Formats: sequence, structure tokens, C-alpha cells
Amino acid sequence: MCLQICDEPVITGCGCENLYCKKCLEFRYNNQKHTCPQCNKETGDPTFLKFISSTIKEKKMKCANYCVQCTWEGKLSEYLNHIQYQCPKKQSIVQIKDVL
Repeated sequence: MCLQICDEPVITGCGCENLYCKKCLEFRYNNQKHTCPQCNKETGDPTFLKFISSTIKEKKMKCANYCVQCTWEGKLSEYLNHIQYQCPKKQSIVQIKDVL
């Protein structure tokens, strides 16, 4: 729903098998009834996908500021620390905390 890298991936119980961020789905559930964002069928509690989460966090990536001279490359699991404390161009990132 947020179109970002899926943090804490979950699936709904409707059968669509689409991945959603846990926070995005919780936001939807707090503001609407428990329905799937894709098919609008009623859902139960979302299922956390631990294996997919650990796989995503191990993926290699470049800093979002790579195009403006930040040469950092690393794992997604290390990215928040980099962007908050190390990135020389961190002022150009907007609300990265909401993304990860």
C-alpha cells in the first residue's frame, strides 16, 4: 500500500497472497473494517512471514542518496542506522523512519 520496501511483511487471510507492511495493514485496519486492500474481502488477523522478512533484510541495496554522492552499499537491515547516523547527504531524505 505504501509502495516502499515491505517492512515486516504480512499476508491477509483472504487468499490473494499479496504482501503488505504490517504497519500499513494495521493503519488500514484501524481506519476501516478488516478487509483486504486488493479484493476487499473480509480478513482475519494478518500472518507475519518471518522467512520473507529475514530474506528482505539481507538484500543488498544502495543508499537513496547514491545519486547525490553517497557511496554506501549494504544490507537493508543496516540501512536505518546508515541513514540516521552516517549518511553525508541525510538531509535530503524525507521521513525515512516511516519507510522502515
